[in-house]
Formats: sequence, C-alpha cells, structure tokens
Amino acid sequence: MNLTPKLFEQALEHASDAVIITDAELDAPGPRILYVNRAFEVMTGYDREEVIGKTPRIFQGAWTEEAVLERLRSALSAGERFEGETYNYRKNGEA
Repeated sequence: MNLTPKLFEQALEHASDAVIITDAELDAPGPRILYVNRAFEVMTGYDREEVIGKTPRIFQGAWTEEAVLERLRSALSAGERFEGETYNYRKNGEA
C-alpha cells in the first residue's frame, strides 16, 4: 500500500496526540508553524488559523528557561538529540 500525502494528512488530523510541524529555521524570528492537527487545537485552545505562519515561541512563558532553550537550539543546530524539559502555554495561560 502506498501512503499518499492525502492519507498521511488524514491520519495526522485524526490522531489523538497533538501534532505540530514547523520549518527548521532557528534564527530570529524562529521557525514557522506549518501545520497543527485537531488534537493540538483541543489541547492548546488555539485555532490553527491563529498559529499557522507564527513561531512556536508564542507558546513560551514565565516558566520557560532561557538556558534550556539555548541547549535545545544548540542541539537542533548540530542535528543532535535534546533531552530537557520546556514549558509551553495554552491560549488561556495555563502551563
């Protein structure tokens, strides 16, 4: 069976886990959100129209540690694995 782009998109859209796909730009203003699925909308409270084209940095808030983000950026730049904990915030401000 050949997995067509349409079938792949339908699978993502109906997944129970939140999916967010970004481009790989790390320099300011940062990566852009290219796709989110319905589970993402339910989890975060954001409609896809509100976030497509924006940087995922909009989900960062008070508990987001700059040192952890710098480690994440360094790992992504080097194509390495990242282990750490970051906080993203829902539209209503909850972590």
